[in-house]
Amino acid sequence: MSRHHDSTDWADMSKQLPGQVDKFEKLWSQVATRFKKKSEKLIFESLNEPAGSPDNQATADLYNDLNARFQKIVRTSGGYNAKRIISVPPLHSNIEMGNLYFKTPPLPDPYWTYQAHYYTPWDFISNWWGRTFWGSPADRALMKQDIATLAGNFSVPILIGEFGTSGSGKIVEKAAAWLWIDTFYGIAIQLWDNGNDFFNRATRSWRDVVYKDILLAAASGKVNTIPENGNATVWIKAGEVVTDKNIYLQYNGNKLSKVYGPNGAPLTSSQFSSFSNGITLKAQYLNSLITATPALGSIGTIGIKSSQGADLQIEIRRYGTPTISTTAYASPPTSSDLYVPVTLNGARLATVKAVKADGVFLKDDWTIWLGEPQAGRINWGDFDYDEANNLIVSASLLSIIQNSGQAVT
Repeated sequence: MSRHHDSTDWADMSKQLPGQVDKFEKLWSQVATRFKKKSEKLIFESLNEPAGSPDNQATADLYNDLNARFQKIVRTSGGYNAKRIISVPPLHSNIEMGNLYFKTPPLPDPYWTYQAHYYTPWDFISNWWGRTFWGSPADRALMKQDIATLAGNFSVPILIGEFGTSGSGKIVEKAAAWLWIDTFYGIAIQLWDNGNDFFNRATRSWRDVVYKDILLAAASGKVNTIPENGNATVWIKAGEVVTDKNIYLQYNGNKLSKVYGPNGAPLTSSQFSSFSNGITLKAQYLNSLITATPALGSIGTIGIKSSQGADLQIEIRRYGTPTISTTAYASPPTSSDLYVPVTLNGARLATVKAVKADGVFLKDDWTIWLGEPQAGRINWGDFDYDEANNLIVSASLLSIIQNSGQAVT
């Protein structure tokens, strides 16, 4: 239980608003009293992602003080709260801010945990500026260094209270997302999900079961086999001769146990072969899937089982060139989003490029230095894609387009 988003409103202590501390104390006094008889499964967190500026010791001390007040209120509120686990964050719930400025709550107390959040690197996590890839040796080394500094700086249990990519397979490429999520070994974690990315609340099912399975396997100490970036999907272009397709894998010391089809039956040597860092799906087998499902889109899924870790589900998709029926819109209103019907023809939207008539990028012209496939790309949030096959251009982006005073492609 936490105060979520209050930190950017009345609980931003750097604003120095009248009565802030008093309101915080009264709020937690009421909550702690109300829930004092709940079991140890209930954890209290003082404040989610404490905000404020500048990023220095003085700002951080405003929240170090709140954490101390929070600790005292909970511990003196009766019931099970004397031994309830409390969770306290640093400024912004940020690892670096905590390493620099966090102070331990003053009361002698073994029942608390230090909580930080992790969404690094943000451009990959949210697919900004067209970054759909992650996982180079330098990427992984930086993440492991971040986690090591977090785990090594405190003598109490550590909790990464929020982390995760945006939706795998929609916003973030699946294999890259699987690799990122596979890095969290040996530390307590809580996956952030607002219902739009991972777990479908309406159907009570996971949108990407492999994402969940990799996470649970890693948390239990099992080593996962992970596809190389781009290898969670096998792409077959309609109209072209079908050839053998390689799926490149990072076995991480594992051994291949089985490759199986949608019905669970093992594939035979006439359908696939293996090599040192992956498997090859034979053209004959792929053609049989096309014959059974000639439409564009998903034509099947194969499973890859290793000696330990999560089974991988590799989708096979047949695609053509995406098309749109309306190619120009004249000054649409900026009071609401613009829905552009798109026929993807089995492809998936990865990112969107926006260029003004004068050849200059609509936003963030510095992205020219990123090269392809990132130069000129706008961010998810500027646009979206829905299940009704619409590219959604946000009202805020429409305002930027109109303010540019020229046509934008």
